[in-house]
Amino acid sequence: MKRDYEKTFQERQSSNHRDLAQTKTDEYFKDRDDLFYMRIGFDELDNKVLSKYWMKFPAFLRNLPDACVVKGNQFYFIEVKGCRDYLRLKLEDMESYDKWDEISPIIIFTYSSMARELKSIRYQELKKITINCDRDRYHDNNKEYYKIPWEYIERMK
Repeated sequence: MKRDYEKTFQERQSSNHRDLAQTKTDEYFKDRDDLFYMRIGFDELDNKVLSKYWMKFPAFLRNLPDACVVKGNQFYFIEVKGCRDYLRLKLEDMESYDKWDEISPIIIFTYSSMARELKSIRYQELKKITINCDRDRYHDNNKEYYKIPWEYIERMK
């Protein structure tokens, strides 16, 4: 069975699997009285956009964060990423995240299925980690990504 990063966009969109990282993030925020959490992204299973239309959306909108949080007087975007032993962060996506982060800080919630652990890290901190990471390319679309070892994320506060 292919891992998500080995699947094409079409294969990922046509499957009915629930995103484990998103599920774990939703569970983390469930029933919290100290904040407001809301999903805002395009990744809802019942809100799929056909790929022939999806690729016509501007990259900035395709990379809309998955959720938002209001805690106290602060608004945050939430981006959810799943991984096994490496988090793959596309350089192209990072260009959009940089723009979203100018609007309001992004917190990345990443779940490692190998470590069975959910970690949160500010996007700006994750960017700093990438300096020490290898780059690779996806086989289906040749998009370049940082290959971030889970241990790097695990060491973050």
